[in-house]
Amino acid sequence: MIPFDISLMRVEHVHLKYVTKAMGGSINILDTTNTSDKDSFIKIGVPMHVADDFIKGYGLTRYLKPVLTAVTYYDDQVVALERHPLGNLGKEVTQGLFGEHRWESQSEINIKKRFEKMTSTGQWYIDGTVVYRFQNSKNTNLTADGKFQSVTVDAIKLVDLGSSEPLEKSDRMCIAFQSISGKIVISPPIWKNMGSVGSRKIGSDKETDDIVSIGENQFDVVDKYLAVNLGFALKAAKDLSGEFGYHVIEPLRLDELMIQLKTVNLPKVDKSIKKTFDIGMKFTHAVAWVIGMTDDVNTLESFRAIRSLLRYLTTRGIVQKTTLSKEAIYQKDMSIKDVPLKTIKDIREEIEAKRIILGKYDE
Repeated sequence: MIPFDISLMRVEHVHLKYVTKAMGGSINILDTTNTSDKDSFIKIGVPMHVADDFIKGYGLTRYLKPVLTAVTYYDDQVVALERHPLGNLGKEVTQGLFGEHRWESQSEINIKKRFEKMTSTGQWYIDGTVVYRFQNSKNTNLTADGKFQSVTVDAIKLVDLGSSEPLEKSDRMCIAFQSISGKIVISPPIWKNMGSVGSRKIGSDKETDDIVSIGENQFDVVDKYLAVNLGFALKAAKDLSGEFGYHVIEPLRLDELMIQLKTVNLPKVDKSIKKTFDIGMKFTHAVAWVIGMTDDVNTLESFRAIRSLLRYLTTRGIVQKTTLSKEAIYQKDMSIKDVPLKTIKDIREEIEAKRIILGKYDE
């Protein structure tokens, strides 16, 4: 976990040309150091969720005339974007009845008047998306052996700094995992309700009467009915190798998956296979593996990679074990032997025969 330091926060005013979510997210801003007559621009990387929040809030992604924008940084990482409320008409300095007035963004106001005070008591941490502190509430067991527990925290979303709405704390959940050695590692606070993890996928199976809706021993239920899919393995390989090195992705056994799927290009397999193919890794093992990496994390980029991967794992990275079972594919007491084998010629002749019959019937 990375301790939060309010002194590392700053807000800069720039002229924004466009924002995009492509290639992980970035913004283009006017280069004010350029002395030539032609405008030049600087590209700055921003997290995907920051770009997405800006696009949802303002609609436009590109401006003919660069628009005055406040960029909030934590250390050297962009955590929030706020456009001038007047858009292209906004100016850094305006002349009023009482002299010149310099634009002060909502982000600057919130940091000085609310955010600094809210984070002044207790130990706060940052994961690049939220700042959070642990509550003194009772943890909930996610497995019967207590190795996995949900931990409740007070969280403040950093992208909300540019909002005119009152800045508020909200409850979020972390996953705490205790290893065999007794060491405890804790994930970033991603979930609003831990009981929702896997419940939608499990809930579509009518035979799962033992679902625990409140989250008690929820991961035991997920392990029983759900499997980790190929989509998770591919995302983990892509995201983690860039941040931690290729050695960390050995547990995924990508070479064995290539043999099973008879391909050396796993990213190119069909989307349906990525969603449904069971890679043979238990859900709790995958969670423990990813959370375990937080012990070596000391940058916001690494924390965001882990956060993104855990979110993917608990939503799109799992699939019902019965999805491709024989019971789900074949009718009762039937197997592959009961599927008729036909040539393309046979199928065409049957279709043509049906057309002739239907034609005569219509006459």
